[in-house]
Amino acid sequence: MSKPPRVFKKEGKEGKEGSFGGSQMWFEDAILQNSGCGIVAGCDAVLRLLGEEEFTREEYMDKLMYSSSFIKPFVLPFMKGEPRKIFGKEFVGSIGVSPMMFKRGIKKLGKDRGLDIRLEGMGLKKAVRTLPDVLEKGIPVAMIVIAPLSNVEVRFNGRSEHLSYHWMTLTAMTEDSLEVSTWGYKATISLDEFKKPLAGARFFVIGSSPKS
Repeated sequence: MSKPPRVFKKEGKEGKEGSFGGSQMWFEDAILQNSGCGIVAGCDAVLRLLGEEEFTREEYMDKLMYSSSFIKPFVLPFMKGEPRKIFGKEFVGSIGVSPMMFKRGIKKLGKDRGLDIRLEGMGLKKAVRTLPDVLEKGIPVAMIVIAPLSNVEVRFNGRSEHLSYHWMTLTAMTEDSLEVSTWGYKATISLDEFKKPLAGARFFVIGSSPKS
């Protein structure tokens, strides 16, 4: 398993479970709550590469906010970061972090932290063949679910949500399912979910070496 960082609400970690990775919902900014999942995935990957594993919420948020200066969701300029009602639903004007923006941002973040980030992207078929061994070595893997019909189900903490466009950290994989870190929880996604119309996923193996 490639474990994400554990985040505790405050000091005094003994006997406490902590989170399973970070959560975009810890941001105070509405845009980052809505579209900050790519920032969390990138931040957690870099922390894994650096061997930084446990934080208080305050410590982690310092790392996450710093990461947000490198990995940035695209925000429609005319929205000016202000939520608006569109067809009865609130829209904050962000369309998230694209794979290209993620790759560019995490490389810059890694460089700033003294790492030469290398990424290998792949689709689901290759991921099923190769990623179980990669994850067993503890190498971080980020993934993005792209499902325009919001029809990919993720199960966590006794409930489920349906994904449309969402970054997560992949932590383990079997022939039937994915284990991921999302919203601070350990969650699972059945591989059958990707047989649904227009549903897909892209995976990024994130390796590094110290900058020379």
